[in-house]
Amino acid sequence: MFMNGKLQDLSFEQALAELEKLVGEIENGTLPLEKMIDRIEQGAKLVKLCQSKLDVMNSKVELLFKDDGNSGEFREFDPSSERARAAAATVAPTETQDDLPF
Repeated sequence: MFMNGKLQDLSFEQALAELEKLVGEIENGTLPLEKMIDRIEQGAKLVKLCQSKLDVMNSKVELLFKDDGNSGEFREFDPSSERARAAAATVAPTETQDDLPF
């Protein structure tokens, strides 16, 4: 049912679309019990795949925010570093709703 490829070959968007299709079939309520159980098993695999892909993307985003910008490589973010202190010093105080220009 996962198209013509392997489950792992699906993109996040493809897996999510397939999951939505399975949910629709299950919610329809016309499937025989055995097919419904099969769809639920397939859905569980798709949920696991989507979660795995989200975890990978989340890790990549975290690395991007931890990049020190100097060496072109990602490094663990050090909040006590000179760059972190300089960035914190240049942050403007937060505006209140009344200070907004619109």
